[in-house]
Amino acid sequence: MLAIIWVAERKKITLEEAKNTAMHLKKPCQKKTNVTEELLDGLQKGEFPRNERLLCFMKCILTSTKTMRHNEVLYDWILRNAHLMLKEKYLPRIEHVVEVCREGSMK
Repeated sequence: MLAIIWVAERKKITLEEAKNTAMHLKKPCQKKTNVTEELLDGLQKGEFPRNERLLCFMKCILTSTKTMRHNEVLYDWILRNAHLMLKEKYLPRIEHVVEVCREGSMK
């Protein structure tokens, strides 16, 4: 049993690896929404302006990754999958981001 847990833990990925995996969605969503590279670069710096194209891009990414359904972000799904896929040290950061976003969507 401990060997199974050890193997499962070793297969968990870093945030950088998760980001690289999701990068294959960037081009199709960027093309679909016509969002500028400048706005996408801002995302990497934590800049989230209320721009219609950027919001459409984010929706494209979220629906493509099945983290949004019927215009609703599936926060619990995100947390469950983060716990399954990501290394333990990243979980507090992910949990914090999900809670901030969840609280913001309730306002």
